[in-house]
Amino acid sequence: MPAISKLILGTVQFGLNYGVNNKLGQMSILEAHEILDLALKSGVKTLDTAAAYGTSEQVIGDFIKLKDQNPFNVITKLALKDGITWESSLKNSQINLGIGQIDTLMFHSYRDYANTKGQLQELLSSQKGKGFNKLGVSVYTNEELVAVATDEHIDLVQAPFNLLDNNSLRGEALRKCKEHNKEVHTRSAYLQGLFFMEDRDLPERLRPLRKELGVIHDISKDAGISIGALALSYALSKPYIDGVLIGVDSLNQLEQNMLWAQTQNLESHFEIIDNLMVEEVSLLNPVNWN
Repeated sequence: MPAISKLILGTVQFGLNYGVNNKLGQMSILEAHEILDLALKSGVKTLDTAAAYGTSEQVIGDFIKLKDQNPFNVITKLALKDGITWESSLKNSQINLGIGQIDTLMFHSYRDYANTKGQLQELLSSQKGKGFNKLGVSVYTNEELVAVATDEHIDLVQAPFNLLDNNSLRGEALRKCKEHNKEVHTRSAYLQGLFFMEDRDLPERLRPLRKELGVIHDISKDAGISIGALALSYALSKPYIDGVLIGVDSLNQLEQNMLWAQTQNLESHFEIIDNLMVEEVSLLNPVNWN
């Protein structure tokens, strides 16, 4: 169960059709609520959403209304595009979620955070401990991780981490964040479903990753476990990671993730993964896939 308690349920699929390997599209509200119910019963305590995730916040808010009190720690991200201020974004999220105090308020990117620094003192003095408990930022590079590590205003950092975006690439920077008492969450455990794709289905743009993906598939076969179990267990195994974000397209996928999270005794295989090094690192960011 400790591994499951580290899981964070991503909810972008509640409000958008998302993921390179998603063949089901956006889910219904009923299925989203069934997923939230199972997550709660299974010991998942934290949800990750955003104002930009379509109707995701509203779907979560409708579920929370059915309960006597909010059963989840909710992380949501500010929408700061098109002239929207942090005040209006936070207020809209509170209304959508039906929550007066959000557990963690996050910036979608380090750039969003940097652009808001002039208003940071006002945000913290007027809302921290009232409108939200913790301030976080989502980052993409090690340079951003290192910058956040020593930033006294940031409580939580979220970064990519997976079988390819791994210990050799991220470990040192993530450990630096832990040393400065940041809560560390990781995303992209399955790299938007890329790890599950057959070699013949790989888009041309991602062909340079074939060799490393082949190594991962070989490790999976050698260990006698699924790619999913290998990928999720790898992220959950790291002591410098406090929470691992997963996204699911269906109730069955959540049940599968719960089983994968409990896979054990893979340390010797993790040592090989730790040292895998991708040459075209830019391909580990899905933004560069199109």
